[in-house]
Amino acid sequence: MKKTNVLYICDHDGGTMGGASWSLYNMIMSLRERINPLVWFPCECKVMSFFQSNGIECICSPKYLWALTPDYKDSIYSKFRTIAFVLIQSYKQAKTMKEMLADRKIDIIHTNCVPFIVGYLLSRMIHAKHVWHVREYVNNDFGYRPMLGWYLQKKMLYKSDAVIAITKGVYEHFGLNNYKNATYVWDAIISEKKHPIISTKNKYFLFCANSIAEHKGAHDAIEAFAKSKLYEKGYRLKMVGKVKNEEYQEQLDDLSRSLNVLDFIDYYGLTMDVRPYFSNATAFLMCSRCEGLGRVTVEAMAYGCPVIGKNSGGTAEIVENGRNGFLYDTTDECAGLMKKVVEEDMTEMIGYAQNFAFENFSEGKYGKKILEIYNKILCEKNPDISAVKN
Repeated sequence: MKKTNVLYICDHDGGTMGGASWSLYNMIMSLRERINPLVWFPCECKVMSFFQSNGIECICSPKYLWALTPDYKDSIYSKFRTIAFVLIQSYKQAKTMKEMLADRKIDIIHTNCVPFIVGYLLSRMIHAKHVWHVREYVNNDFGYRPMLGWYLQKKMLYKSDAVIAITKGVYEHFGLNNYKNATYVWDAIISEKKHPIISTKNKYFLFCANSIAEHKGAHDAIEAFAKSKLYEKGYRLKMVGKVKNEEYQEQLDDLSRSLNVLDFIDYYGLTMDVRPYFSNATAFLMCSRCEGLGRVTVEAMAYGCPVIGKNSGGTAEIVENGRNGFLYDTTDECAGLMKKVVEEDMTEMIGYAQNFAFENFSEGKYGKKILEIYNKILCEKNPDISAVKN
């Protein structure tokens, strides 16, 4: 069977695996029997080493261009200068990559993030098909905008051979509704094997994020925990992930101290294995103000941990309130739901949530959807993949 040669563009240059990197890894693993993957990184890093240690070929080139800027108003001259800079530097980077790939046949270039335009430019240089994966809202969740500007960024998106949004909300946010080559497909997050559910939970609530920051809603988690008063019954709040910086840690500590819960909150830093935290937690708090999808939400479901999520973004799309989790709008509501999961039997919800996770986020089914998209853009001059939707 002839395999498709796919170059994946990963913008990650950090020391830990973020959600987008994990999703890229799951995607490659779901397609491993049908593609020859090659992953490009902007520099050598621990994430690149992780991919290589799992048998995935990787390359990197020395130039790196951060493609997002804070979402504030600036002068027309400044915008023009920024756009010109991004286009010139991205073109140079794409040209360097073309030279590196001179002896290789690439069928598809798959860009794994919205504002990184190198993959799109390279696809035009080497006459390969281009797939753009839209994994974030950009402005609503991170408070940024593409350095290229929204108009030009979307123009490039629409000219790609296929665009994949990770949720319906992201799909609509980028105005992809009327674009025939666009679709939304929930990420692969888990394997095909179910995990045993631990029925007796430990007395703690879990907040888990790769980066503990304002947009992830760490303040909400602390406020809701304090309002629930469950610390009086021996419950704790465990915060797993890297706090953004020392200043933000001080802000969280000041808030916790003012609410008299500082001594009931534990910080654990980053970890590659979140299963023990999820499996034993009373519930998981997804407090992000506008999450693109929320891998940890699905992981919580898969590992048998009730989800209490903010009613926004991808969380509201995944969580069916009262069926596979709970949704809240205010910290008072969140606190009430925390007491609910302590006082009531969650066995039925946990079982339904786990089945939901494996039916909708397993690698096997996801790989078939992505492969269908690849086949269409390779076989059809004007592909229409709008039917491949959840």
